[in-house]
Amino acid sequence: MSTVKIIVDDSDPRIQYSGSWTITSGNINQRNQQSRTGAVYNNTLHSSTKNGTSLSFRFNGTGWLGVYGTYDTTNSPGIEPPTCFLDGNFTWTFSTLTPGKLPTQLANNKLLCRADSRIGAADALPGEHELQVIHTDPQTALLFDYIVYESVPDSATDGEVLQISNQEVWDEDSNITFDAGWADNVDDSVISTEVNSSATVRFNGTGIQLLGTVLTNSSEATAGSYAIDNQQPVSFQYPFVNNSLPDSVFTTKKDQFTKQLLFNLSSLSPGEHTLVIINQAPNGTALDISYLFAQSLTKEEQASLFIPSTSPTSLAIPSPTSISSPLPPATSQSPKGHAGIIAGATLGFFVLIAFISGGIVLWQRRRLRRATGMTPFTAYTVSRSQQIITRADLKRAKAQGKEGDQDEGTEKAPLPSGSTSQEPNDMRVTNMKLQQRLAIMQDQVDQRGRELAERPAPRNEPMIEVPPNYSAV
Repeated sequence: MSTVKIIVDDSDPRIQYSGSWTITSGNINQRNQQSRTGAVYNNTLHSSTKNGTSLSFRFNGTGWLGVYGTYDTTNSPGIEPPTCFLDGNFTWTFSTLTPGKLPTQLANNKLLCRADSRIGAADALPGEHELQVIHTDPQTALLFDYIVYESVPDSATDGEVLQISNQEVWDEDSNITFDAGWADNVDDSVISTEVNSSATVRFNGTGIQLLGTVLTNSSEATAGSYAIDNQQPVSFQYPFVNNSLPDSVFTTKKDQFTKQLLFNLSSLSPGEHTLVIINQAPNGTALDISYLFAQSLTKEEQASLFIPSTSPTSLAIPSPTSISSPLPPATSQSPKGHAGIIAGATLGFFVLIAFISGGIVLWQRRRLRRATGMTPFTAYTVSRSQQIITRADLKRAKAQGKEGDQDEGTEKAPLPSGSTSQEPNDMRVTNMKLQQRLAIMQDQVDQRGRELAERPAPRNEPMIEVPPNYSAV
């Protein structure tokens, strides 16, 4: 499990101020220009000269922290450190200045208080904590700059500035590794005198700065090179320093300028980066690292890196910024679901085949009717007033017809079979005799046969069975 060290500027709204405070900057009294210990962080300070004024800050972390400010003896004879508490426990405080014995001095980025496993955070557990800083000396000014604290393990970030390798507060930092050519320095920095020795930094963010020590005799000389993400190394030089500044009691050597900006990389693509720093300082000098500032990823930038993919591997962002963002489980179809799809497709296929087959049958029937002259069947119904004429009736009518040739009287219809003498026998055929009707019907049948014989033979098409009582639409 890894942690990160988070910077909280004095202008952060999470810091609660009580009493009389004034907002000031590094431009007042030329604090940035006259300091041998770097510029004011973010160029903002909160100043108080009133006894009992205080500030408080609640945070989630391990309890380890540092409080930084500016020493300015311009308007006061000395520097008295504030009193700091973590969860009600005293922390370390730092001051080496004695009132009345100092020339005018300015020093930024000075450690005022510290809480660690020995004092302040000895019994602290990862979780919520509260820091209190109280100004107790009205004869001196308290110039508060920023807080740096250690997060809980595997904590997510949201665009904060992270500090890396600050040995004034932390015994070690897992986000940077040094090879054998580096050693701890007396001023809590890390120094290398071996050319080509390197330090490797891993971070998640969009920018990073290196701050270190510059000696007056190495001003503007080549300091080293850096390579970001396996790209070609880029050389960097020591910045210009003002040799005319008076010696400072806040540095370990008279010719030192500490916590100076050596290089600044910004506008990097969001994501994990690897920075390699290589010592190329001239003979007799050294590359001295105070710490680094890294710009962490915002939540939006973190989310943009987690795009679902169908590839076997997916992007994961490791420490120092651990992000807990599980992906939705991949949806998969069960065998039952596949069977339903197959059954539905099969059923639809057979329905389509049946529909096409039915259309073909109808089409063939209509073609057959047009070719053979078929007409739909018509049902013939016999009314009750009609009587069925049998073969016996026809024979009897034929016999009677012979007798009727001699009789010019009125014809009588043949009696149906089974009729009695009492049944009516007045069925009359007024148009012609029964024999004549039969002859006419025979002539019609013969005529129909001749017409059919004269027609061309129908094409050899398959016969289609027509159901009883069929009626074409």
